[in-house]
Parts: sequence; C-alpha cells; structure tokens
Amino acid sequence: IGYMVWDNKPKGVGSSVIEYGSNNWSDARLMMLLNPGYEDNELMGEGLKGSLYWNREDGECIANTSATFSTREEIVGLLDGSSMECNLGSKGLKEKTRTMVEYVEWDIGAGAVEGPDNTGTAEQFYEATREETIPTGYPAKWRGYVGLMYPSDYGYATAGGDGEIDRDACLTTPLTSYNYSCQHKNWLYSTKEVEATLLSYIINTNYTYNLYFLMPEGYIRGIGGYWYGSGTFEARVTRPVLYLTHETKITNGDGTYDNPYVIGVN
Repeated sequence: IGYMVWDNKPKGVGSSVIEYGSNNWSDARLMMLLNPGYEDNELMGEGLKGSLYWNREDGECIANTSATFSTREEIVGLLDGSSMECNLGSKGLKEKTRTMVEYVEWDIGAGAVEGPDNTGTAEQFYEATREETIPTGYPAKWRGYVGLMYPSDYGYATAGGDGEIDRDACLTTPLTSYNYSCQHKNWLYSTKEVEATLLSYIINTNYTYNLYFLMPEGYIRGIGGYWYGSGTFEARVTRPVLYLTHETKITNGDGTYDNPYVIGVN
C-alpha cells in the first residue's frame, strides 16, 4: 500500500520509552492506521487519523521519515508534528472485503531468535514469534484484524531452488543467509525493497525501536537505530496481512500466476 511508518510516537506516549517510536505492535501507529476503531485515537498524534486502510479513506497520517540520519536530534526534529498524505482511498479494504476478514489473536512476542547472532531458520523465527517472556514487558499477544508478514511466513513460502537446493534445504538455511536459490522461487519475494515485518527485534530494553526487515536482496535482517537510518520510525514498504473467515471460499481460479484464486462469501 506504499511506504508507511511502523511507529514514531515520542517518549512518554503510549509504550514509547525513547524519542523515536516503539516496536510494541499493540499500540503502534501503523497498527492503528490499518485496523478499525482508531479514527480519532490520541496516540496517533494531533491532527492525524487512524483506521484509514480499514475505512478506505485518504487523510493525514504518520510522517514519512525516509532518510539516513547522523544524529538523534535530526530524527526527533522530524518526528514531532510531522505528517504526510496517506492515499488509501483506493488501496484500503472495500466494504465487502471487510466482511471476509477475521478478528484473531496474533503472536507479537519477540525474544532472541535461537541462532548465532540472532539469525535463524523459518522454524526458529516461528518459535521466536511465540515467545511468551518478553524482555521489555510487552504483551506477547494482540487481537485485531490486520497485521504484517512474519519472517517465518517468508521463509516457509519458498518452493526451493535449483539442483540440490530443494525446499528442505532452504528450510534449514538461516533466513539471514537466504541466497538466490531460496528466494527466486518464493512468492512473497516480490517488492524487492526494504519491507517491515511484524516481528520486533528485542533482546533487552535497549532494543525498543528495532524490527526485523525483509531486505531487497531477499534475506531477513534485524536492524534499527539512528546509525542505520532505520527502525520503527522510518517509512518502509508496507504489505498488510489478514486472516480470512471460515465462510470465505474459493469461487474461481486455480491459484496459478495466470489464473489466480478468486474468493468470496457464498
């Protein structure tokens, strides 16, 4: 749907304990932009609207701070009171589509991934997402309609590669080391830009603005902080993810590129 900021709440607002955002999805400004019921929520910031994606509306929303910063002061200066036009009137959910979206419990825990230097396979990322003990005290669960892709979703979506690099080999490859063989047959590798995921990169309370990202080269990386010019506060490619109700059926198509599935409610 474009380049969106995950969160940029200043210190003391909601769960933010630093000046440039929080990686707690349960009160992230992007969460409030995507989900219903946040049209006039004070956590969005003065004059900024929530629920634009859900309501299929245009409006002023969280600032686009796509830049590389050299100091924390540069970040804070852009975050406070900044906004951008979010043109979601044509990209948001249609009324009929909203009836097919399920309200579910999402895992938003983010302990360290069980691998060297916090790398991991799809399975290890899957387990980390379900971590119940969060160093920051964040909630491990969140209930809502719209979220983002997990790193494990990306890992499991591979069809394998060429020669001896089959799907099983890719599933034992750390997502931080994905190479061409594992990514070029992955249907989720499509934007080829930096894309934020739902998984926070949390090891301790010093990592309250870091996230895991899908990088343009096709691997997963946990990054953040002003020295990278990245983290919750920088606008990245945003691809909303949702669960369908059990009443939703495939009404046409065979799931191929040329004949994709068409879904509906009978």
